[in-house]
Amino acid sequence: MAGGYRRKRARLAALVVATVCLVVPLVSSPSSAAGSTAPAGLQTPLDVSTDGGGNAVPGVSLTLKIGNISLSTGVAIAKLPNGANGPVLFTIGPCVPSFGLPCAGVLTEIALIANLKNSAGKPLYSDSHPASVSWMCNAQTCPPPGDFVPGSSTLTHLQVEEFQAHPMEVALRNPNGTFQPFKRAPACNGTSGSPIPTGTINTQDTGGLQFCVDVGAIKRSNETCQTTCSSWSGPLTLPVLFVEDPKFVNP
Repeated sequence: MAGGYRRKRARLAALVVATVCLVVPLVSSPSSAAGSTAPAGLQTPLDVSTDGGGNAVPGVSLTLKIGNISLSTGVAIAKLPNGANGPVLFTIGPCVPSFGLPCAGVLTEIALIANLKNSAGKPLYSDSHPASVSWMCNAQTCPPPGDFVPGSSTLTHLQVEEFQAHPMEVALRNPNGTFQPFKRAPACNGTSGSPIPTGTINTQDTGGLQFCVDVGAIKRSNETCQTTCSSWSGPLTLPVLFVEDPKFVNP
């Protein structure tokens, strides 16, 4: 593409099993989070409580934000509209090879540890009402498309171009503490619509995967768009949607 448009990748490691166990890459155990020290290169983990007792509550919405937009690792925002059950730990930092997970070509690693089932074992999220984690990167780390033409480039074209230029990869954690391989997150609702549907996961478009990039919700902080865009600049936001899915956590 024109203008030296560079590909940047981020990784999201999400724990969506019924019990909160130990360690994901770059993250300490939830049970010891309050007194833990972040590994070198990692920003301080965010330990979240919504009931005053160190636990998130099903049905109580959580929005978590961590990171620094001025850094190349950026900012991560988790939206859990149906809450979680028990401790929640959220981290962002440079990718560090661990647990057999390589970091070749990866800029940022984000981890979310949470129990996303209620006390009866029912998932709190579904394809029609998923949870999300968004990665925000500054314009130096994630420059806008070089072929942007004010007043001519369409919003959908720009969103698809950003999706293709900045892949997101997701790995889910197994109950025994091992990780499934990172897989590139597909588009939640394809890339051919205009506008592209947002906020849901169409498993026909994702090939059965229950994590994906919400392409129709990709945005820049300084955008002015209707059908076409007169401005498309500033930090980029790439949202990833996901739900509880035993296929990925109990192979």
